[in-house]
Amino acid sequence: MKLDRYLEIFSKYDEAMRICNKEIKEKAASEAVQKIWDNINTYLTYEKNLKVIERNEILLNQLRQKLIEENGLELIFHTKTSFKHTKPQDLVKLCDNILVLVKENKEITVDNVGRAPVEEMLESYYGLFRCFFVSCYHVMSNNYLYAISLISDMDNKLDFTKNEIETMSGLNDKQKDAMTKTLDWIKDKAYDIRIKSHVTLLEEN
Repeated sequence: MKLDRYLEIFSKYDEAMRICNKEIKEKAASEAVQKIWDNINTYLTYEKNLKVIERNEILLNQLRQKLIEENGLELIFHTKTSFKHTKPQDLVKLCDNILVLVKENKEITVDNVGRAPVEEMLESYYGLFRCFFVSCYHVMSNNYLYAISLISDMDNKLDFTKNEIETMSGLNDKQKDAMTKTLDWIKDKAYDIRIKSHVTLLEEN
């Protein structure tokens, strides 16, 4: 789906939610009818959040690919080099936006069914994505020890989240494959960054 198409979809959700809110506020309906409108509004919010997450996931992967093509994971160790294009902070910001929506959907799911295993797993997944690029930012800032600490904390979480994805019933095979490959990429690059950070610290001392 083209990214422009998402804006059209978001607009339709917003219009539907506007109508729901108008019905809730303006019509003196019974409590049962009001509850129905509330449920519809909650459903629309949840579904719109899924579409925004889907769009932001595309943007996230585009930025990651751009960072790779620009050799950004090497350039973070040469802070005198000007980052004219993609920065780790750009990916962190997108992860933050996604995590806000995942948390909102998690709360909706918990309120309705009591548990939200898919949303909890997504929190872990995007949290790891975010943590990796936060560590890249700290390398850029010459905070090598903090970057190493963040990456070390990720190790067990990466394996645990990967296992969760493989056994998660709320995901299709295509989603599982894409997410597993991303975590493998993060683990591989995090290892490289940790080694280079250690080497840089030794050279500076």
